[in-house]
Amino acid sequence: MGTNSGTIADCHSTGWAWGSVRVGGLIGSNTRDGKVIDCHTSGGAVGRADVGGLIGTGEGAVTNSFWDTEAAGLRKSAGGTGKTTVEMDIRSTFTDAGWDFVGENTNGDEDIWTIRKEEYPRLSWELLR
Repeated sequence: MGTNSGTIADCHSTGWAWGSVRVGGLIGSNTRDGKVIDCHTSGGAVGRADVGGLIGTGEGAVTNSFWDTEAAGLRKSAGGTGKTTVEMDIRSTFTDAGWDFVGENTNGDEDIWTIRKEEYPRLSWELLR
């Protein structure tokens, strides 16, 4: 939850956000200057108004970003694409959108993301811990 007026890229969130207004699973408000690229959330958001699965409210650009409609219990968002839990656990959901995964070179060779069977995508550096 919060306001984005910059660029957020290659990120994910797993927690829940609670608030009154402008509450999103990743961002509460995405301003006109805000950009969200290649992000996803498996959490959700609870509030009275302007509540969204990925983004609560805003006019900013959202590219190739997703939220789990079943886990969040939310069918709407001010940006992004809602997917089922099964769709969120499939690598092709993300590679088809251009995400750069370990072991594929079609979308780049930086190996930003990885995914294990029946799990959400993770940043590849997270598995090094």
